[in-house]
Amino acid sequence: MRATIAQDSGVVQANRHASCLSAIFREAIGWKAVTVNPCLQLKRLREPPRTRYVFDHEFSGIYSIASDINQVIMDLATITGQREGDLLKLPNRDATVYTEEGIVFRPGKSKRRHPRHGAMVETAKTVIVEWSPELREVIERARKLGPDIRKTLICNLQGKPFTESGFRSNWHRLIQTGLKGRKKSNGEVALEPVIKESFTFHDLRAKSGSDAEDVQEANNRLAHDDLRTTQVVYRRKPRHARAGRKVAT
Repeated sequence: MRATIAQDSGVVQANRHASCLSAIFREAIGWKAVTVNPCLQLKRLREPPRTRYVFDHEFSGIYSIASDINQVIMDLATITGQREGDLLKLPNRDATVYTEEGIVFRPGKSKRRHPRHGAMVETAKTVIVEWSPELREVIERARKLGPDIRKTLICNLQGKPFTESGFRSNWHRLIQTGLKGRKKSNGEVALEPVIKESFTFHDLRAKSGSDAEDVQEANNRLAHDDLRTTQVVYRRKPRHARAGRKVAT
């Protein structure tokens, strides 16, 4: 079963299928429908780290066709380096989040399942992204794009927050437009393609880490416990090297 899933969907998707099946069997055991979880015997496939780096011209291409609110969240992703879910949950106004020092993020991935009672608990991980003129400008721009009274900074025109699934659908459509362009009803091209290769919104977090001056700055911004995670997974910018000399013959 593992080999078939891997062949059909790739390594990452195979592991996700296995995890999903394992969760189903755990529930089934609780219902007394089965007695064992066969997925526990499956070895997870090794997932190679993603290497896609978003070049500035690719970012600018998608940015040029994005809506105002999508431009804001793209800017926030590269400036703060935070995850999609944490950006979508940013409150519109909250003195405990927008402090004098900067924006306080408590990453969603800092939540862990308690080993004894199984409930999700918040860990102490916090990152404060210090204010810069660019960050202040983006926040003020975002606040002008919706009603003053709203729950989240990133919202639709009615002031309602985006769900993660809804945002991902919007992002997928934006990337597809960037890849294929857009045609008029008569078949004429109204918008030329602006990128040649797709990228995920999460790749913008990696771009923020890659574009940082050094790995320690990137690590602080991305709030990784292990510096190697930042170095191996999120530092994706191609290296530049001087050409060597020609050997005399």
